[in-house]
Amino acid sequence: IDGGSNYLNIYNDYDNRGAQLQGQIVNAIFAQNTVITADDIGSSVTFSFDAKRPDVDDDDFGGDDSKAAGNNCANTCVAQAFIKTQDPATNFSTTNEVIEVTTAISQATWNSFSMTIELTDPLLIGQNLQFGFETFATNDDNTGAFYDNVALTVVTPEPEAEENIPMPALALVMMSTVLLSIGTYSRRKVMIK
Repeated sequence: IDGGSNYLNIYNDYDNRGAQLQGQIVNAIFAQNTVITADDIGSSVTFSFDAKRPDVDDDDFGGDDSKAAGNNCANTCVAQAFIKTQDPATNFSTTNEVIEVTTAISQATWNSFSMTIELTDPLLIGQNLQFGFETFATNDDNTGAFYDNVALTVVTPEPEAEENIPMPALALVMMSTVLLSIGTYSRRKVMIK
């Protein structure tokens, strides 16, 4: 896994200071959304990515001064990835959800993660499929996490092949007799005098 020099740095909305400093939890979401169609039913959807938290930043007292999620957290500080379905008919309530909490992942090495949702229920048609990253923070607590090599893979099952059912020999003999007599009848010449 190579995080490279370009990656997503996801962290909370620290400009929303009024809410954060009043002790409210601010939920910041970075996500992609798509509508599930009838063609999607039966598909397996996998959201994969590499992740790590920001490197340790020595504060000269043996502590970590980095903005890594969970670092020096006094209140609420959560970073996570998710894939979920939401029903717009019920005020976007979540109908399926898989979460990977990244608050305490490594600060030194990149690791790979993946999560899958099976779109098997026809009731999902018209619902939203959403995947991405989010944070929850109060009082400016740290939520930083890095993400790279983000991918969404959709595997749709192949249509079932038609089965060739062998006919019993007697049925073949009877069928050929019928076809032969039809063929004979249709080739007969009619003479009109």
